Amino acid sequence: MLHSILHDTHLQSPGLRAFADRLEAFSSRRYIIWILFGLGIVRNVILLLAYPPARIADSPLFFLYAEQFAGEVGAPLAGQIAYPLYPLLILIAFRWLGSIYWLIGLQFLMSALIAPLYYAALKRYSASLALLAGAVILGDMQVGLMFNFVSTEPLYIFLLALAFYVFLKQVESPPGAGDLAAGLLFAALLLTRAVARFLVAPLAVIFWLRTRNWRRTLTLLLGFGVGLILYALLSSAAVGSVEGLASGDYMIGSILFNYPEWVKAEHGPNSVRWLELQEQCPNFYRFLTCAQTELGSWDETMRLFSAAARETMLNNLVPYIQSTWQKTMDFISLPALVLGVDPELPSEAQCASVDELSLLSDKELMQQTRVWLLGIRSEEQMAAFRPRLEAFLRSLCPPLPHVPQFRSAVDFLSWRYRSLGRPQPYLWYGALVALVLLLPWARRYTVPVAASGVVLVYHALISAVIANVQPRYVVVVNPMRAILLCTLIYLVLRLAGYAVDWALSRRRVSRVAFP
Repeated sequence: MLHSILHDTHLQSPGLRAFADRLEAFSSRRYIIWILFGLGIVRNVILLLAYPPARIADSPLFFLYAEQFAGEVGAPLAGQIAYPLYPLLILIAFRWLGSIYWLIGLQFLMSALIAPLYYAALKRYSASLALLAGAVILGDMQVGLMFNFVSTEPLYIFLLALAFYVFLKQVESPPGAGDLAAGLLFAALLLTRAVARFLVAPLAVIFWLRTRNWRRTLTLLLGFGVGLILYALLSSAAVGSVEGLASGDYMIGSILFNYPEWVKAEHGPNSVRWLELQEQCPNFYRFLTCAQTELGSWDETMRLFSAAARETMLNNLVPYIQSTWQKTMDFISLPALVLGVDPELPSEAQCASVDELSLLSDKELMQQTRVWLLGIRSEEQMAAFRPRLEAFLRSLCPPLPHVPQFRSAVDFLSWRYRSLGRPQPYLWYGALVALVLLLPWARRYTVPVAASGVVLVYHALISAVIANVQPRYVVVVNPMRAILLCTLIYLVLRLAGYAVDWALSRRRVSRVAFP
């Protein structure tokens, strides 16, 4: 039996073999990918009626970035507060085409393509596994819900799926333009969210280990570099400077807020200045505005954030490492319930705040939306800019119709998908790695398992390092968690099939020997 499990790749029982062959043949049919896409469209209609489109997270900051690209504000975007690709979509949809709903429509199509992309990526390894993973990803309402909102996550989730597809396709294909395209997609990920800054490095290692071709690996890295260079040239031409490539530097300063007890004056001059700044700027929600005023510039504020955080980490190294490990496990284990835990809809909260815009003075609105990042300082400048800002803030109000029954169903399914986050995740993923390494026939799944695992662990580590683990960050890699768990289930089922096949074979032998 052990030899059969380790080395056999075909079932001997006619009944089991026929079932496995029929399942693989069905999963390989060309129309499966269109069924997944069609079901994605239906799911998205339900999601839109359950949770009408709204602005969440840092949407106003992305609008400010789009305004800079439009050339309406002369001052450079201080601090490079957002990565550029999503603001460019806002510029095209809201300013050029006249409605933010063009962007919502694009995200609607992106969402419907997620499951087909992952299906196509995995199909070359096993059509049955690909269909299982595609179905699980399709049913993940938390991932689908992100595409209803104006935030970077929708574009990032789509580009991650597209990059995953191209990466796995090229790993198993001869050299070609796809190697360069994979690198360009990794650059697009970096230009969408700060977390993707170093993602290309571990994936390039996997690419080389599989292809054993330095030239192809360098081509992939060249595509990454070319993408950044092209963006730098376009940014310089559009706004006179390279914006966005350093965005997110301040995120390391999160540990100063999350572990204030770690910050001591004796750690160094930057820690001393940080403690002084906290006394000068006690209002947490306006801390950045106050800090920039006190320090003289946004760049100096970011420098202090990073320097004080490094001093704090070096003087609390052991607890910092312990915290990083725990938060990494928390990230992988979280159910990623972004929505469904608050009785108020995001669109309701957004539109209620929009109704209060007329009550705010120019100065108050300036402080709330951080338009000072665009170089707007005076109330005269704000008065001229205010109509465009208010138009954006009102752009999704009133929202699309809301159907409470659909929301209840979506929340129910979202809660069930908490199982993607496993307790003691290292046991589950450790079992998957062990199966892939120990079973010769399972080694063909090494690359998709390694790529999915790297993306998941990388995102978990980045969030843990900056001590900022949020469900909104976790849901981005839910498809990777689905792929890993589906692969584990698939391999266990195959093992069970071999065990049943062995038992049936022994029974047939016994009948022949002792009729």
